[in-house]
Amino acid sequence: MNKTFKFTLVAGASIAASVLSTFASADLYKAKCVACHQAGGAGLPNVFPPLAESEWVNGPAENLIKIQLRGLMGPITVKGKSYNSVMPPNAAMTDKEIASVLTYVRSNFGNKADPITPEMVKKHRGEVGKPMLTVKDLIDPEKAAAEAKKAAAKKGAAKKEAPKKEETKEKE
Repeated sequence: MNKTFKFTLVAGASIAASVLSTFASADLYKAKCVACHQAGGAGLPNVFPPLAESEWVNGPAENLIKIQLRGLMGPITVKGKSYNSVMPPNAAMTDKEIASVLTYVRSNFGNKADPITPEMVKKHRGEVGKPMLTVKDLIDPEKAAAEAKKAAAKKGAAKKEAPKKEETKEKE
C-alpha cells in the first residue's frame, strides 16, 4: 500500500470518527436536553434557561459537570434573566456520555468553551447522590472570567518583564 493512500485512509478514519462523535453528541443532546433547553439551546422563556451563549455554559466546566451529576434547583440568572425551576441529575449517563454532551453544548449554540473530558467527569463522580445543587454551590462564572483575565494579564506582564537572553559569539 503506498504512503499517500495509507495517509488518506488514516486521515479519513480520523475525520469520520470526529463526525460520528459529533452526531452521537447531538443525539445525546436531543435525547436528554432538548425537551427543556430546545433544539437551538434557547430554553423556554421564564421556565428553563438558555444554553445558547450562556455565561454558565462558557464558565467553569466544573459547574456543568456537577449540575449533570447532582441536578440544580432554585433561582438562577442566565443572560440577565431569572429562572426558578429544577433540572434533575443525569448521573445515569456514563462519564464519556456526560463529557460528550457537555462538550457539544460548550461548542454549539454560539458557545466557545473548552471541551470536557471523561476524566474531568470522573473526578466529580463522587458528587452523585448528594443533594441537588443551588447557585450558591457553583462557581460564579463572571467572577471566574474576571479572575482568569487577571491571571492572563499578570502572566503576560511577567513575560514582558523577563529579560531576554541574547546570544553572543565569542571570537577565537
